[in-house]
Amino acid sequence: MMRFEHPDHLYGLLLVLLPAVAFIAYAVWRKRALSKYGDQRLIEMLMPERSKYKVYIKFVLLVLGYSCLVLAYANPQLGKRVEKVKLKGADVFIAIDVSNSMMAEDLKPNRISRAKQFVSRLVEQMKNDRVGLIVFAGHSYMQMPLTSDKAAAKLFLNSVSTNIVPTQGTSLSEAIRMAMESYSEEQGKYRALIILTDGEDHEGEALVAAEEADKAGIVIHTIGVGDPKGAPIPVKKNAYKEDFKRASDGSIVLSKLNETILQQIAATAHGKYFRMGTGSEELSLIMKELEGLEKREMSEREVTDYKSYYFVFVIIGMVLLTLEFLLAERRSNWLRNLNLFGTKEETA
Repeated sequence: MMRFEHPDHLYGLLLVLLPAVAFIAYAVWRKRALSKYGDQRLIEMLMPERSKYKVYIKFVLLVLGYSCLVLAYANPQLGKRVEKVKLKGADVFIAIDVSNSMMAEDLKPNRISRAKQFVSRLVEQMKNDRVGLIVFAGHSYMQMPLTSDKAAAKLFLNSVSTNIVPTQGTSLSEAIRMAMESYSEEQGKYRALIILTDGEDHEGEALVAAEEADKAGIVIHTIGVGDPKGAPIPVKKNAYKEDFKRASDGSIVLSKLNETILQQIAATAHGKYFRMGTGSEELSLIMKELEGLEKREMSEREVTDYKSYYFVFVIIGMVLLTLEFLLAERRSNWLRNLNLFGTKEETA
């Protein structure tokens, strides 16, 4: 079985068409132009040094040499053997807090943007795992059910914002229970929930829900988004920052990262708590935890082991181009002087 690793590079072969058309047009024009000066055989006798065919041979060598290099660039490969590979993975829901407090700018540009960036990078690294997306504020909403389509996951992620839920507030317990209900019973131990939030739980039932998840065999990891010192919540109108959220007495409300509740939730459901920093360290730690989950068989696919042969076309192409460079358009004197059959006249 043959294939090209980079088939899009084969479009480079189209670059041969224009020079080929130009060369053919020139050859036809030249033949017609010479015919105006007399008989073709007479003209050849007047130009004995000119080779009739070498110009065509040089052009063919040039085209073939270039084509071989293009084929080498596309990297032709031959399949040596086909193996069936069983893909194993886990089912992971990611719950993102979309309450107004996630607009605080203690993480730049703001908490919700940093959380989305993190999830996007996380999804890219989840190889065979299925991923689902939940958004929550006062209530929870299924943004995307479990899927192995990572491109779809990133598409749904792009639409996440604090404006997509009608009810504000923060209900961590509802997010946990929605994830529990979205798993099927036969999925056993292969389940995890990752919650990204600032931890401002307005209902206080999060630990009860975490205990229920733990009994169901669901591991919960929490990621704190924000600063424990707190930051004001921008209030925007027509996409412009007007002011900050204020209390009834007119003072500015500070939204603080509640690490305590997030640590307790993670500990209750045998998970880990991480605080959002640059994102790189937390990402590697989360991936390590996900890789440690028991995996179940997701699917089976055939994988072909391919071997590259680009070097063959590189060698052929370079040989052809070297021949084209060395080949002169004039007739070779050594061939005329070879006199293999002794036809030269002897002189005294």
